Formats: sequence, structure tokens, C-alpha cells
Amino acid sequence: MNSYQNLISKLNIFIKKYYKVKILRGILIFITLFPFVWLLISYSEFYLRFSVLTRAIILYAFIAFFLFVFFSFIVIPFLKLLKIGKRISYHQASEIISKYFFEVKDKLQNILELYKQDKKHENVLIEAAISQKSEKLKLIPFSSAISYKQLLKYLKYTVPVLLIFISAFLISPVIFKESTKHIINYKEEFKLPPPFYFQLKNNNLNYKKGESVKIKLKVKGDYLPNEVFINYGGSNFFMSKEKNSKSEFLYEFKNLYNSVDFRFSADNIHSKKYRVNILPSPSILQFYLNINVPEYTGEKDTILKNANDIVIPFGSVVSWTFIPDHVDSLLLISKNEIINTQKTKNKFLYHKRYFKNKDYYLTTVNKYFRNEKFLHFNVNVIPDLYPAIQVEQLKDTANFFISYFKGFINDDYGIKKLNFKFRVINNTVTNSKSKQQFITNNLPINKSELKQTFYYSFNFNNLNPKENQKVEYYFEVWDNDAVSGSKKTKTQIFTFNIPSTHKIDSLENSANENINSKLDKSLNLADEIKKDLQNLREKNLNGNVSEWENKQMLQNILNKQDLLKKMTDEIAQENKEKNKISHQFNKQDEELIKKQEEIQKLLDEVMTDELKELMKQLEELQNKFNQKMMDKLLKENEFSYKEMSERLDRTKELLKREQTEQKINKAINKLNKLSKKQKDLANQTKEKTLTKDELLNKQKDISDKFKDAMKEYDEEKKLNEELKNKMKLDDFEKEKQEINQEFQKSEENLSKGKKNKASDSQSKNSKNMKKMADAMDSMMQANSAEQQSEDTEALRKILDNLLNFSFKQENLINEFKTIKNSNPKMMTLFEKQSNMKEDFQIINDSLKALAYRVPQINKPITTELSEILQNLKDAKTKLQDRKTASASVNQNKVMTSANNLALLLSQILNQMKNAQQSGGSGKGSKNPKNGKQKAMQDLKGIQESLKQQMEQMLKQMKNGEGSFNQNAMNKQLAKMLAQQEIFKQMLKEMQSGFSLNSETQKLLNEINKMNDENKKKIINRQITPELLERQKKIETRLLEAEKAENKRKFDKKREAENPNGKIYKSPKDVFKNTEDKTYFNEDLYKKNIQLKNFYKKLYNDYSKTINK
Repeated sequence: MNSYQNLISKLNIFIKKYYKVKILRGILIFITLFPFVWLLISYSEFYLRFSVLTRAIILYAFIAFFLFVFFSFIVIPFLKLLKIGKRISYHQASEIISKYFFEVKDKLQNILELYKQDKKHENVLIEAAISQKSEKLKLIPFSSAISYKQLLKYLKYTVPVLLIFISAFLISPVIFKESTKHIINYKEEFKLPPPFYFQLKNNNLNYKKGESVKIKLKVKGDYLPNEVFINYGGSNFFMSKEKNSKSEFLYEFKNLYNSVDFRFSADNIHSKKYRVNILPSPSILQFYLNINVPEYTGEKDTILKNANDIVIPFGSVVSWTFIPDHVDSLLLISKNEIINTQKTKNKFLYHKRYFKNKDYYLTTVNKYFRNEKFLHFNVNVIPDLYPAIQVEQLKDTANFFISYFKGFINDDYGIKKLNFKFRVINNTVTNSKSKQQFITNNLPINKSELKQTFYYSFNFNNLNPKENQKVEYYFEVWDNDAVSGSKKTKTQIFTFNIPSTHKIDSLENSANENINSKLDKSLNLADEIKKDLQNLREKNLNGNVSEWENKQMLQNILNKQDLLKKMTDEIAQENKEKNKISHQFNKQDEELIKKQEEIQKLLDEVMTDELKELMKQLEELQNKFNQKMMDKLLKENEFSYKEMSERLDRTKELLKREQTEQKINKAINKLNKLSKKQKDLANQTKEKTLTKDELLNKQKDISDKFKDAMKEYDEEKKLNEELKNKMKLDDFEKEKQEINQEFQKSEENLSKGKKNKASDSQSKNSKNMKKMADAMDSMMQANSAEQQSEDTEALRKILDNLLNFSFKQENLINEFKTIKNSNPKMMTLFEKQSNMKEDFQIINDSLKALAYRVPQINKPITTELSEILQNLKDAKTKLQDRKTASASVNQNKVMTSANNLALLLSQILNQMKNAQQSGGSGKGSKNPKNGKQKAMQDLKGIQESLKQQMEQMLKQMKNGEGSFNQNAMNKQLAKMLAQQEIFKQMLKEMQSGFSLNSETQKLLNEINKMNDENKKKIINRQITPELLERQKKIETRLLEAEKAENKRKFDKKREAENPNGKIYKSPKDVFKNTEDKTYFNEDLYKKNIQLKNFYKKLYNDYSKTINK
């Protein structure tokens, strides 16, 4: 039976393939007939224009026919394939197969018949026959009886039909479109299409109220009309043609507020109706901004209306309120953000705190429109800037450790605090972690002021810094920013370096070398000027020089004079600065300090007032040439520069001696310090508190410093050899050798660990160094005492000779009075007068030689010397010309100057004797200071007496109308003249006998001039109110001189007694007269002028720029 089942399975496969072929054939028939019939109907309708009935018949017939074809040829075979409905039987299938396979014709039918007879499978013979026959048909492929190739005969119809249809459709799609439309809408009447039709180009006819609407039209077709009209409101309106186009037309509705219905017409052809819909546009009626600024700014909250651009402080909250019109949603759009504002009733709200600038575009939306970028908003945020600070620093002129500060601070909204921060660190420390933290000093400020100036002073010595340390410090200011937190700005970190002993020595040595070098240059320059003056004078005497050459030579001399003045001023200033440094860091002997003051006074007076006046006159002469005046000035200048050269040379010698003494005193101080250090190290060695390496390093340091001190001492010995008056200086070779040997022993014992022996050597060496320092000190005191003794004796002898010279001159004056010019004795007296100059030249040379050792021999003395020499010369010249009366005036001047000089030298001699009596210890006598005060009081007393007498005389003259007793008046005038002479003498004594500052000297010179003018008036009996007024001025100048001297005394007291203590000066007063920089300090904020933030920022920027 298996063979039979196989046979049946093959028949089923055949039946399935049979229906598949039928379905494919049905599809081919359908896709062939459908396009063919559609093509036929479309062309027939397009060209024949069927009636309504015909089109209806065609439509329904077309539908019925193709439904029939579709169901008959496709649907029914498909259902049978799925075994739905009646299919062909096995006998029908065998018949079809038998037609293809002839050998199967009867066999397949017999098998099926036999199987039908033996339904119960009981007859074995029948089954055997079925099996036998089935085996014979086993190899025959029944499915081959039907082939897919038979479909090819249908394709020869389908393909051409499809190609024709597609070609026709692509060529004339309108035929298919219009015909199909007509057939489907068979009830409608379709007329013939016009030659053209209207195409509206506007895609959207919805517009906002009030907008203008442009209607764009395009006419298409075989024929184009020349004119097109738009019809609305019962009227036709001409449409304009677009440029360069025959088929495009345009019409504009202006500002439409209502919807409009319209259509187009041309050549009695009308379009369908269109409608322009006017719809409400989303807009904003008005809006408000509520600006809530941070309280710390001091600004007021504000409400703005319809403001697009706003400027607000950093951290302000802005609340927006929009009043809308037909708005469903309102958007604020920024660069990276879209904000949908909150709608409440008939308002839109939004609020935000702003920390940076922001730009917004406002977009309004409703169901019809979306207005993009309806409004633009610009929020400018003024940042809370960092506070600004500028600081100016001045060092105290008397105290190296004190600094004064002036600063300017400002901020845009307010200042919270101002700090001064400092710390002391070692110079060797580089790691910031190991550095000490800064200490803070809070400075007082006015928090209500946006910008202000502050003053501060600080004494760095209060921190007790050591030699190898430095102080770092700076100022910092904090603002009052309550939003982001206070911000600070600090100045640069300043450094206060504590100079080492080596550095101080180096500075002093460099200053000394520079001063000495400039002194040499000044001497050479003075000699050059003297030679130039002599050369110019000789040329003018020969008369072979033009006025232009004179001016050129004068200009050259003036240039050199200016350079010389500048150089001498620099020397005086540099020496002053050097002394100041020396006083700050080295213990000074009072006698040495006094010498330094005297030398400084000499340096300040190198360029005398008389020489300055001559320079000024030379300058005027250069501008307005006068031969006679030039001869006189050249002569006077030549003499003045000779004197100046002598003063410079003497000052140089005194300065070198003072430098030598100072450095030897420093060597003594260094030895004392090293002795103390060595003693301390001996104790540390004995107590064994330090390691061997630490002890060795300290010992080596002391040894090296001792060698440096000895090296400096040896250098000073060489410098001493250059002095004209050398000091007797020991070499101390034995002491040095002994100390160096002990140093070596100490180091050897320390290296071997023998600390007790090393301690003994160190203790011994400490005593040796102390002994050597004492020996040096004794040596210097002995030198000083010996020098003082020699100078005192020399000055006493000069004073004796000067007094003899004065008496001798007085006798000559009396003798000249007793004889006439014709007397033969006149020649003898003339010779005696001529010899007076030679006698005085000895005094002059001796005094100048002494001036190289005694700095008190200063300007007043040299002035008197010059006066005497000049008057001796003039007297001799006049006596040669027999002008005895005129010569007598010069002789009297010689005697007066000699007496004045004797008085000055007497005072110096007394000072030197007082110094000797004090033992040369350098302590000095305090009498000069008390004497200065007493002298000032005496001068004031005389002037007060003179003023009272003048007032009384003026009153008598006024009351008595000039008729009071003449004898009484003469007596009164004589008394006043005597007091004037006493005052003049006391004034000279004060100027020469005391150390005065330059300001006091200037005031006293002015007083002297006014006193001489008053003296002339009294001699001429001119007692007037002007005379009294000048007398009052003299008293005023005396008070000013006393004040200036007291200030100097006060500064010296500060420097000498309290160099590291209290700050005496107010920082504000220090900067009052030294303001090189003027800060822009308008009172704009103080006057409560309200500025907008934007302009306030501009103002602050301008202010800061001005102050840079």
C-alpha cells in the first residue's frame, strides 16, 4: 500500500501545481485586459465625450467585467488551491496526466478503479495488483504534465499591452486623468476645458489683522490673456503683471482688518472663489520690569515700563510682567534656552536672578500665528568688580626701620575691611610651606565711602628682625559683596631686608669711594673753571676777542658752573645719606658724630651764597653783554673759585680722616661683638648643647669675621698713609698672631671632640679680642688727644698773632691820621702797610693748614680771611695813588674783620679746650646746645628792645610833630646803633660758633641783611613806619629760625635717643609736602549725586585710570 500512497501524494502535488498555474494565468489575463480596456475607454471618452448614460454604462460594465475576471480567473483558483470548494478529482487529474504521458493512460485509471473496489482492503489479490501497477508508475513525474512555460503564450500579449499603456500614460497623463474623472463622475456635465486656467501661488491665505496681503497669480494654458482682474466686494480690480513675465500677476490688499472673498476673471473666464482670512495676531500691549537689587549695593529697587535695555547690578532679581493681546503662550528665547513664561489670569510672569549679561527675544504664540522675535531685550549685568588698591611708600628720613604708607582704595559698592599683613622669614627659606604665616593688622576705614585715601605707618624694628631675616608685607582690601562673597585685592608683596654687617660695610665703602671720586672731579672742574676765567680775562685784556666769542666762552663757563653745582649738591646729599645709614646700624662715638656734622656743614657750604650770586650775574652778563662788568665779575669769580678749590681740597682731607676714624671705630665694635660671641660659644661648648659640626661652623664663622675685621683695619692703615696729617696706628701683629693661634687650637680640639680644652681656648681668645679692642680704642683716644692738643696750641698761636696783627693795624690807622700826604714819613708808613699783607699771609696759611684738621674752621672764618686779604690789597693800591682817605676805610675794614676773626677763633679755641677737658671721650659738653638756645634768646631780646624804642620814637614824633628834644633823639639813636652793632656781632658768633641747619642759616642771613638796612636808616635818622615794619619782620624771622633749629634738635633726639621706638610723625603730614602723585579725588559721591550704574561704572573706570 505504500506504493499506492506514494502515487496519491504525487497526484496531490500535480493538482496543487495545476491551480498555481491557473492563478498565474488569471493574473496575466487581468493585467493584460485592465490596462487595455482603461486605455481604450480613456481615449474614447477624451475624444468622443460620451453622454451621461454612456459613461454610466461604461463605468458599471467596466466594474462588472473586471470583477468577473478577477473572481473567475484569480480568486476561485486561489480558493481551490487552499482546498476550499470543489477541486478536480484524481480521475480528472489522471486524464490530464494521461494526455501528457501516453504510457500512463490506462494504468493510472486501473489503479484508481481497483482501489475503489477494495475499500475494506480485504482482497489480497487486488492489493497485490495495485502495488504491482503502482511500482511501474513510480518513476513517472506527474507534475511535469503541467508546466509554467505554457504561461509564456500569455506574456506575448501582456508585455506589448503594458508597454503601450505606460507610454501613453507618460506622454499624455492628462487624458487618463480627465477621462477617469469624467467616467467616475458620470452624473456631472463636463464641458470643454478653457484655453487657460488660473493658479493661485499663495500657499496660505491666513493673515494677521492690519497686514497688507499680496495676491500672486499665475495663468497657465495654450492661450494667455493680456489682462486679469480680481473680483471682490462687487467690483473688478486690475491686476498688475510681474516684471519680465507674461503669465504672472499681482494684486495687493492694503492693511486688511477684515476677511475678503475674491476670485479671478479674464476673457469671461472665471476662477473659483477664494477667501483671505484675517485672524488676530498675538501681541503685547505693555510690560513692566520690577528690579530688586541686592541690599548691600545701596541702590534702590526700581520699576520700569516698556524698557528693552536695562543695566542692573550683579545678583539683581528682575520680575517681568507682560500684558498680552490674543496670546496663548509667551516665550523668552536666549542663545541656549527657551523659557515658557507662566500665565496667570490675563498676564504672563517671569522672574530671574541675573549674574551675567543676557539677551532675549520675545516670541508670542496663538492658535493662528507665531510671532518670532517680537521684541528684543538686553539685560546688562554690571559685575561686582574686585576692589582696587594703590599704595605709595616713603622711608623715614631719620629711622631706617620706619616706613610711611599712603594708599588709595575704592570699590563699586563698598569696602568691608582693609588689612596690613606681614611676616618675618629667614632669607634662606625658599619652601613656602615652611614659611611663617602672615600676621594681620586691621586698619580703620570708612565703610560708607566707596573710595578713600588711607595713611599708615609701621616700625619694622618692633618685630625684632635678625640680620639674616627679612620682612614680607602687603596690603589687602575686601569688598562687601553679599551675593558671591567678599572679594579681595592685594598689593604686591613688599620686602623689608635687614642688611647684613657686610652689606652695610659694602654700602659705606661704595658711598665713600663715590664721594671721594666726585670730590676729585669737582676739584678738577673748579680748576678748569678757574683757568677758563683766567684765559677769558687775559683775552679781554689783549682786546683780540669779539663779543660773540665772549658769549660762547661765558656759556661754556656757565655750563661747567652748573655741572659743578650739581656735583657738589650730590656730594653733600650722598654724604648725608651715608651718615644716616651709619648712624642707624652702627654705634657711633659722639665726637665722631660731631665731626661728621661739621664736615656735612662744610659740604653744604662749598657753593657759597656769594659764589651763587656771581654765577647769576655771569648768566645775566651772557644775555646782556657789558665789558666793564665782565672784567669785574671775572676778577671776582677767579678769586672765588680759588677759594672754592681750597674748600673742596680741605673738605676732602677732613672727609678721608673722618672715614678712617669711623672704620677703625667699626673695627673696634666688631672686635667687641666677636669677643662676646666667642665667650657665648665657649659656654655652649662647655655645656655641650650643640653638636660638633655646629660648634665648628660657629667657630669658623667667628674666625672668618675676625680676619675680615683685621683686613679692613690693614686697609685703613694704608688709607691713613694718604692723609696729610697721619695718625699713629699700631699694626697689632702680635695680638693678631696670638688670636689666630687660639682659633686654630679651638678648631683642632673641637675636631678631636675635646670640648673642655676647646672651651678654654675660646674663653682665652674672647679675652684676647676684648683686650685688642680696648688697645685700639686707647690708641684712637691717644691720637685724638694728641691731635687736639696740637690743634689747640696751633690755634692759640694763630690767635695771638692775629691779635698782634690787629693792634698793629690799629696803630697804623692812628699814625696815618696824624700826618699829611706830603710828609716824608708817609713812605715809611706805606711800607709798613704793605708789610701787613705779608704778615697776615703767614696767619692765613697757618689757619688754612689747621683747617685741614679742624672742621670748625668753616665759612664765616674763610669769609673774614677773604675780606682781610682783599681790603689789604685795596688799601695798598689806594695808598700808592695817595688816596689816604679812601685807604683808611679799607684799613678800618681790615681791623674790623681781624677782630671778628679773632672772636670766631676764640670761640673755636674754647670749644676745643672744653673737648680736651672732657678727656676726649667723645661725650662732649652740653654747653654748646644750651649756649645756642641762650644766644637765640639774647638776639630776640635785643630786637624786642629795638622795636619798643622805635615805637616810642614814632609816637613822640607823631605827638610832638617833630619838635621834641634833638639831644634826646641823638642819644636814643646812638643807643639803638650800639644795640644794632651788638646784635650783628652776636649773629656772626652764632653762625660761626654753632652747628646750624641750612634753613636756620638762610633765615639768619636774611635777618642780617634786614638788620644792615635798618642800621643805614638809623644812621640817616629815617625813623619811619617802614623801619618798624622791617623790625617786626626781623623778629618773625628769628622765631622761624628758632623753630627750625628746635625741629632739627627734635629730629636729632629721635635719631640718637630713640631710633627704634615710637613713630613721631603722622603719616598724613609726611605725605603732605611730598606728594609727587595727585589722586583723582572728586567729591562726586560725597555730594549725593545719583548716578545710574552704567555711568557710575564709567566714572569709576575713569577715576582708576587717572590714578594709575
